[in-house]
Amino acid sequence: MDRRFTDTFWYKLDHLIKKGNRLIALDDKANIAWMAGAEKHDLTLVIASPYVWTNHVTNALREAIERTQGVVRVGREDKLTVHLIADQIMDLHRLGEIRLPIKGKIDLEYTLAQEFEEAERYKEHALQLDQERKKEDRSFFDYGTPGLTYMLMFACVLIFSLMERTGSTLDTAHLIAYGAKYNPAIEAGEWWRLITAAFLHIGLFHLFINMIALFSLGPLCERIYGSGRFLFVYLVAGATASLFSFATNPSVSAGASGALFGLLGMLFYFGTVERRLFMRTLGPSLFVIIGINALFAVLSPMALDHAAHLGGLITGFVATGIVGHPKEHAPRLRLMYSAGFIIIILSLLAVSKYF
Repeated sequence: MDRRFTDTFWYKLDHLIKKGNRLIALDDKANIAWMAGAEKHDLTLVIASPYVWTNHVTNALREAIERTQGVVRVGREDKLTVHLIADQIMDLHRLGEIRLPIKGKIDLEYTLAQEFEEAERYKEHALQLDQERKKEDRSFFDYGTPGLTYMLMFACVLIFSLMERTGSTLDTAHLIAYGAKYNPAIEAGEWWRLITAAFLHIGLFHLFINMIALFSLGPLCERIYGSGRFLFVYLVAGATASLFSFATNPSVSAGASGALFGLLGMLFYFGTVERRLFMRTLGPSLFVIIGINALFAVLSPMALDHAAHLGGLITGFVATGIVGHPKEHAPRLRLMYSAGFIIIILSLLAVSKYF
């Protein structure tokens, strides 16, 4: 292939990587590259084609897509930007008529191939910068190992087993005896129930669902924030979720759901620290989880303790703001979130008529 195409290809890649894109597939012999953008559904295809007629360019684009189909798939919700590097296309007016075998939205951009005196430098810089950016992305998930998650799971299973040996976890009196959230007892001064309730579960299915959720969310939060921050947020969110329930729901309740929603809040806080990485990796999945729970709230308002779930989510976010992300250094922000947490607690106590 003419040097002009290779030069322009690497110049374009270097420019796109500087703007925050990441390489996900590269065929440098054919001058084809796929890149992921700042948002999860943003994709970019860069291809250098020596053809000068639109029908030949179309065939080259289709061939490039088929060639990398096993590595990159473009879904209906994806937005694909195609950067076409070519000679002067004779029928340029027909370029907008190109149709590709892709379901997502496609934007086609055209760049005229040209020589660059330091093209090799662009290639070297592009590859090096891409590796540095990927290493930086991975570093956000290297602050801890998920040991505490498994200890919490073990504690919940052990307590459940002990309760089943001495009675039934479906029995309300038995749950109260072991520390479930029971408003009259809390009003009498047994505030420790706000925490112990997060380690009790009502039936095997309840335990199974929550342990699956903890196994899914816990290791991720520990890796992002470290074990100390993870445990702090988990316990604070679990206790405050029980306080939300205490203020709004007279029924006996138990379960780790509030603490688990606190972990969701913890992950949402990560979106304020590193929005680009959050949207590419975690954001869409978390929005789906929240949407499903909102649907449950509408369809079965009495089946779940939705106040505890909402309280856990809010408090998880605020509690994470109190300790911050390991890469954050913002004392004033920590104070702001601490003040917000105090306001939440005082408001709940006021609502519950404890004062």
